Amino acid sequence: MRVARGLVLVAMAVVLAATTATAAAETATAAMAATAAAAPTAGAGTVDVETLAAGAGSGTLWTIDSFVDAAVETWRKSLDATSRLELAEISEKLSVALRSSSITLSGGISNQDGSGGGAPSGDRSDGERVSVRVPVTERISVTGSYDFDRETGSVKISYTLPKTWLAGAGAGSGGDDGGDGGAGVRGDAGTIERLLGALGPNAQARQAANMSVLEYRAAEASTRLAAQKAYINAIKSVKATAVAREELRLAEVALEIARRRREAGIAADSEVEQAAMKVLDCQIALARAENDERWMRLDLAEITGVDMSNATFADLPEFDMEVPELEALVEAALNNDLNLIKAHLELDSALSDLDAARSLLPAVSVDVQLSTGGSKPVVSASASWSLDGSRGLNIRRAEIAVERQRQAVEARRKAVVEEVQRSVEQLNLDLWSAEKWRSQLENAQKAYDEALKAYAEGDLLMVDLERAQLNLTTARNNYMANWGGVWQAWYSLMNYCGM
Repeated sequence: MRVARGLVLVAMAVVLAATTATAAAETATAAMAATAAAAPTAGAGTVDVETLAAGAGSGTLWTIDSFVDAAVETWRKSLDATSRLELAEISEKLSVALRSSSITLSGGISNQDGSGGGAPSGDRSDGERVSVRVPVTERISVTGSYDFDRETGSVKISYTLPKTWLAGAGAGSGGDDGGDGGAGVRGDAGTIERLLGALGPNAQARQAANMSVLEYRAAEASTRLAAQKAYINAIKSVKATAVAREELRLAEVALEIARRRREAGIAADSEVEQAAMKVLDCQIALARAENDERWMRLDLAEITGVDMSNATFADLPEFDMEVPELEALVEAALNNDLNLIKAHLELDSALSDLDAARSLLPAVSVDVQLSTGGSKPVVSASASWSLDGSRGLNIRRAEIAVERQRQAVEARRKAVVEEVQRSVEQLNLDLWSAEKWRSQLENAQKAYDEALKAYAEGDLLMVDLERAQLNLTTARNNYMANWGGVWQAWYSLMNYCGM
């Protein structure tokens, strides 16, 4: 009968503990779930990849925004993306104190008459005992026990006061919003939690979860930037194929002119052979460009999960964006830099370690025990104070760690500011050069058209036509390099600043 009662009590305790732990975990991880749900929408939007895939065969027209959205959406569905937040959420849930609740059922048989050397002949008594321990927080726990043999039970509530209960709030007491990397986290916001403990995930677990969200967003931003650069390179590849095709056409025109010149007696066979060789060179260049474009489309298909064999790409215009003020870019970059955020958090941790090393407060614990039978509650308190002979060295070591971490924060801030300044200066130089390359291309195109006309009229030699064609090719390559470089520099700067 007592065993049956024990099993019933154990079942009730299990249900109670499981229900409480589950409710607390769900409440505690609500913020994490909301952040995780919001993280995928941090970009420019989402795109229906399946719809795009259905229309890809007919030659879908892509813009840089639709392509980037498709690439980001594909990445979000990958294991690399989904596992980041899932693992962080698991770790956060595992840190809930209630999840370490335990239930123990014990029983035994004892010989009450130990006399004699034969088999035991005294009366036997079996004793069953059930105990439940429920840690409400890392500082408060409830322990209950019941002895079925004696029909007595007790409930004890224990509380342990942290040694640094009068020190500043330690690392992890703030910074949950993933903002500027820890500014203000050592205020009073985490005092109550530091004294009583966290009902849900502890501060360290929440901080780790928030860092996972920031890393997720950084990985998504990296994916976005890679897609933007891939799109720019795709346009360059398509244009390179078109240019190679046009150069082949012009080379065939020049070959036809050379043949007519030979028939007119103003050109030798060597000139026709030279023009024919130029046609062959252009055919090889076109085949190489088409091969590069084919592989480019395969790479884009892997990025987006959509067939790109017949896709067309909307061209990017001449750069017409307004570059934000340097101060605004620097401020955005400082708030966005993941390494700077980590450095701030590590500084908070070092300051917390220094608080603990300097503390001379005792470790205090309080227990309140209630027993069956109407007895009065028993309240007990204990305090332990210790002074280590190496206390001074430990304090100095913690101070050095704080100083080094502060220097690390300042060094990272300086690096971020310099990177933004360097990027803005380079972008302005590229924009300044753009007019030069555009003018050079227009002049080279005009010079080549005039040279081809003069060559057809017999007023120009083949070598002069080839020189004009070489100048045109060089000008076109310089212009394309500058055009793509400006756009890539722009997107890189916006990505670095989180804008």
